[in-house]
Order: sequence, then structure tokens, then C-alpha cells
Amino acid sequence: MVPVGRLMVLFRAPKVHIMRLTAYLVWPGLISPVLAPLAGGLITTDASWHWLFMINAPLGALAFLVALRIVQPPALDNPGPLDLLGLILSSIGLGGLTFTANLLAAPHIDWVLVAGIAVPSLVLLAAAIRHLLGADQPLVDLSALRIPSFRSALNGTALYFTVMTSGPFLAPLMFEEVFHWSPVRSGAIVLFIFAGNLGSKPATTYLYGRFGFRAVLIAATSVMAAGMTLLGLTTLATPVPLLVLLLLVIGAVRSIGATGYTTVVFSDVPEQEMRHANTLQLTIQQLGAGSGVAAGAIALRLGAPIGHVFSSGVGAHGVYTVAFALMACVSLAATVGAIRMHPGAGDTLRGHRAIGPAAPSPSGATLAVGREPGRST
Repeated sequence: MVPVGRLMVLFRAPKVHIMRLTAYLVWPGLISPVLAPLAGGLITTDASWHWLFMINAPLGALAFLVALRIVQPPALDNPGPLDLLGLILSSIGLGGLTFTANLLAAPHIDWVLVAGIAVPSLVLLAAAIRHLLGADQPLVDLSALRIPSFRSALNGTALYFTVMTSGPFLAPLMFEEVFHWSPVRSGAIVLFIFAGNLGSKPATTYLYGRFGFRAVLIAATSVMAAGMTLLGLTTLATPVPLLVLLLLVIGAVRSIGATGYTTVVFSDVPEQEMRHANTLQLTIQQLGAGSGVAAGAIALRLGAPIGHVFSSGVGAHGVYTVAFALMACVSLAATVGAIRMHPGAGDTLRGHRAIGPAAPSPSGATLAVGREPGRST
């Protein structure tokens, strides 16, 4: 549903407006993981854990009524038949990898089961890629991966969204288990990440327009790595205002980095390939965001054995310190990818002329959602 919704928002939008529109689209994905700890704390404290799931029923019904009221889908050509084989191979393969991450996050890992799920999943994904590259009407056209800026931004998206989601997962757990705060207080303090998200929005467009995507993404991913490291080093003695300031900074770079990656990814994609590029980017984004919790849990499991390498008396706080440090390393991997981006990446979105062969200017200034001959939506 997310690719459909975003494509409707970006329908025929000039490329110079994509960054501003994307800033609005990124908000829900940034806000939800931050609001969840507080909402979960209130629900489990004042109701029952069943409502963690049941609450989706009225929310879904409300979304359905709103969609009936405001959504006016554009007229599209016949997209052709559904690529059923591509759907089956990619869905089962991605689902298997997600379940593998869940198994790796368990307290006691069954390596035979992990191998039994992971290996077939990788085989299915390899078969899915081969099928998508050769099919006449693939479920998702992978040809956009030939574009350097798209490929680089896609890699950064996977890494950065993993770190982004792991932060609001690890932080309240540390506050509860190490600081012994209540679930409500832990969730409330994490809300300052959302405040940082919101506060940085007015500056996001200016920063990318003034300094360019490469420079700002290098800064955002680096500051995120430093912020995650410092968050793991906080203790109960850390002044609350200092903790709040750190969470505000983390929230700000979350918003800036997420907006940058979800914008620059389309800078050099021709309009006839936008639909498939949009689907592919959001698939990777959702996979990264969904893997954030699993990655955080795996980092916690690795915290004790890694911590014992440096100290024999690793306590609960040391485990979280290592976990946050591991996630900081993931953010630094995104920094390396940002450094390798072409200096002119995203210039077409800033209203500048593209620089060099790595950033070709697409033919046309608008996004089209009509069907490309021989390609399915």
C-alpha cells in the first residue's frame, strides 16, 4: 500500500518539488516508531497486552473511511497481468529472511533451524532476481539499479532505516531495564526524538539546497553514529536535560537523513521507470525499518559476549553500550556509502544542472504513472 500512496502524492510533481513533498511523506514513518513506546506503555499499564494488537482494528477502519473520502486515484492504462511467479518468489524469500532475523534475536538460537530457513530464503530471492531481470512484465523492474545514484541511495536507505528503527526500540528498553524507569516515563522521554524530527523539518530543504545531498548525508549518518554511541554511554546519573538534548539531536538527524535518502534516490530515474523505482525503494525502506527491531535485538544478544572480550564483569548497562555501538557501526557503513556518492547527486532536485555522467538529467521534469509498454504496475 505504501508505494501506491506515495506515487499518488508524487503524481506529475516537478522534480524540484519532490524534496518538499517527500519531507511530508517521511513524517509518518518517523513519528510512528517514536510514539509507539509511549502508546505501548500506556496500553500495557492501563489496559491489557491484547490491545497492542486490537487497537489496529479501529485505526484501520478510520483509515478506510478517510481513504474513501479523499483518495481519487488517477486513470491508468491496463498494467497487464500480475507477475505471480515473481510475487511468490520475492514474498516468500523476504518473509523467510525476516523470520531468520527473528530467530537470531532469540535468547537461545537454534542454528539448524536458522540455516533451514535462511538458505532456502536466499535461494528463492536469487531465483526471484533472475526471474525479474528476464521477465517481459516483471513484478518490479530492476533496471533502475543500473543508475549509480539510485543504487547508492538504495544501499544507504537499507542501512540508515535499520539504525533509525533500532534507536526507539533499544532506548526505552535500556531506560526500563537499566535505569528502572516505568514504561510510561521511558516512552515519554523517547518522544523527544519526535520533537527533534519535527524541529528539523523547516531546515531540511534549506540544508540540502545549500550544501547538496552528499555533504548533508555524510553529516547526518556520522552524527547518527555518534549519537547512538553516546546514548549507549548514558547512565542513571546523566542529567535529564542532557539526555533530552541528545535525543533531540538524534531525532533531527533521523529526519534529515531519511528525507535525503528517500528524495535523492529518484534524482536521476527517468519518468518511465519511476513506478518500479518507487516500489523497489519502498520495499528496501520497509525491509530496513522492519529489520531495525530485529537488528537491535541481535545487537543486544551480542552485547554480552562482545563485552566479555573487553571486560570480565559486563553488566546490563554494558550490554546496551555494546548494542548501541554496533548500531552506530551500521550508521558508519551508511556514511561510507554517502562518501562514495557522486558530488552532483541530487542536483536536479535542487534546481541545479546535473554534474557529470553519474547524474544524468532525466528527459522531462514530471513523474508519470502511466504504463510503460511491456511493463506492469
